[in-house]
Amino acid sequence: MCKALCGKWNIPFELNGTWLLLEGFTDIVGSEETTVSHQLTVPRFLVDIGQFSGLKANKLWLGIEWQYWHNKFGVDGITESVPQLQLKYLF
Repeated sequence: MCKALCGKWNIPFELNGTWLLLEGFTDIVGSEETTVSHQLTVPRFLVDIGQFSGLKANKLWLGIEWQYWHNKFGVDGITESVPQLQLKYLF
């Protein structure tokens, strides 16, 4: 039987008049049949660039994301660690 633990976070804060956002999620899944337990963690650090580009604040965010996946898709020994650029637009 598959058992999963999931968590997410969203922490906005202001530094010197600029809004920043620390967000992300974690999924931890137990082993099932032929798969081993696996974990996926994706933290993001974003800057509100909407306030500098003529848009309203909290509309356009730019930053970095790091995707870390241990035993990807439940396959033992497959680990992925990838930094990525993140652009987020809120409608």
